[in-house]
Amino acid sequence: MPTSAFQVPALTTVRVDFDAFGAWAMQTLLAQVRGDRTPVDPGELQRIFWRESTGDRG
Repeated sequence: MPTSAFQVPALTTVRVDFDAFGAWAMQTLLAQVRGDRTPVDPGELQRIFWRESTGDRG
């Protein structure tokens, strides 16, 4: 949400790359059905934006 940083307290949010996640999931499914090797882990598919709503993380 674009306004999450401006809420009081600022809300922690998660960004998910749904396109990359969907592509990787489909490649994994097809590999399993075909008996092929599982595709390489695509890396970071989600990112957490830590803000005030989580309290003290330290």
